[in-house]
Amino acid sequence: MIRERIVCWGHENVRATHKSTLEFTKEDFLTPRGDCILCIKANKGINDLSEEFKKGLKSGKKLTIKIMVDEIEDELTAWGDERLILDHATSMVVRKSEYIDSRTLAVRA
Repeated sequence: MIRERIVCWGHENVRATHKSTLEFTKEDFLTPRGDCILCIKANKGINDLSEEFKKGLKSGKKLTIKIMVDEIEDELTAWGDERLILDHATSMVVRKSEYIDSRTLAVRA
């Protein structure tokens, strides 16, 4: 099993209500329009992930994302894809769809 740990922070504008995407960002601000953003000030962007992790994603492996806030835990599953670019400096986006751009971490969530 290959693991990456991402640490990030909440913000008063976090809503995470977007129907098809979930985003983690290294940015230190959030406007109310950022309805897909779950957290800010992440310690990693996609391009900071290990090459081993990226290789696993590009081979189509299943990705399990565990989200922990204090005593609350949730988990979601998504999939890697050979088309992933994995080179964005500030953001990671998990998508329900199969759309891929430089911010896409995983698809078919």
